[in-house]
Amino acid sequence: MTSLDDAEIKRILKEEWDIDADELHVLEGYFDINRRVVTRDKSFVFKATVYDSEDIIDLQNKAMLHLRKKGMSVPEPIPNKDGKLIVKHAGLLLRVLTWIPGEQMGKKDWPPEVLRQAGALVAKIDNALADFDHPSADHEITADISQALINIPYVEELDDPDVTQIFHEFEKQVLPALQDLPKHVIHNDGHQHNLVVNNGTVAGLIDFGDMVKTQVINGLAVCLATFLLIKQDFATAAHLYTGYISERSINAAEQQLLPSLIKTRIAFLLAEASHETKEHPDNEYIKQYIGASKKTLQWLRQFTDKEILEQLTPSAARG
Repeated sequence: MTSLDDAEIKRILKEEWDIDADELHVLEGYFDINRRVVTRDKSFVFKATVYDSEDIIDLQNKAMLHLRKKGMSVPEPIPNKDGKLIVKHAGLLLRVLTWIPGEQMGKKDWPPEVLRQAGALVAKIDNALADFDHPSADHEITADISQALINIPYVEELDDPDVTQIFHEFEKQVLPALQDLPKHVIHNDGHQHNLVVNNGTVAGLIDFGDMVKTQVINGLAVCLATFLLIKQDFATAAHLYTGYISERSINAAEQQLLPSLIKTRIAFLLAEASHETKEHPDNEYIKQYIGASKKTLQWLRQFTDKEILEQLTPSAARG
């Protein structure tokens, strides 16, 4: 993997974007090189993409610009001095984005109102993408729940009975039912690492690296699944659910599949992270998903799908 040191990043920022960086701070990421760029009077995000193609980065950039035009609080790609949103350098695709002020929700406990705001913003962003499309929108990506079977080699490598059973049920029962559900481009990664809170209010959604055209309900499943990894607590998930449905109604078929989609998301996170840790043993961002996924799947085993839905909806209604 190509790397960039801070001195080179500062040089590139100056040469390409005329940005004088005073400080660079590492931002977590799956594979990309991410830095918060601090100048005398503002901040930016510098991203160097390692694996995605230029078409996929163009998809992300155009989606962010589409959302900004609709008043959504998401990063905005900044053109370089030649007007380009993507700069090629040493096999990497480089971008600079605006900075969303605040802090990632992370592992902190947040009050119900903030959780509901988070769920609502995930729905708002996905709603605003309903009229957006791109030639690469339906690309192959392991993070798309509807494409979960891509992860079968990782599942076989993991050889975990619970994960194998979840994938078997997904293939035989869930995937056929998914085909009739509403589908368009969604953010597909609305969780506590990408939701930003500023002064007690959810202020934005970042990281468009997993966006894809898929069933819209998958966006809610991703959100709930990832929050459950941090805290095995239906009350938290219920507040997120309440916020989401305040902005986007979900139909009976979507609701019925939601528990299975949540479990499938967690199962392939475990399988993929277990594999990638072998390939990238020093990547702590990936490692964090292994123990959390195992713990959450074990916790979910005690509930039927009906019980999971009952835990989400009545708790959410009580607010």
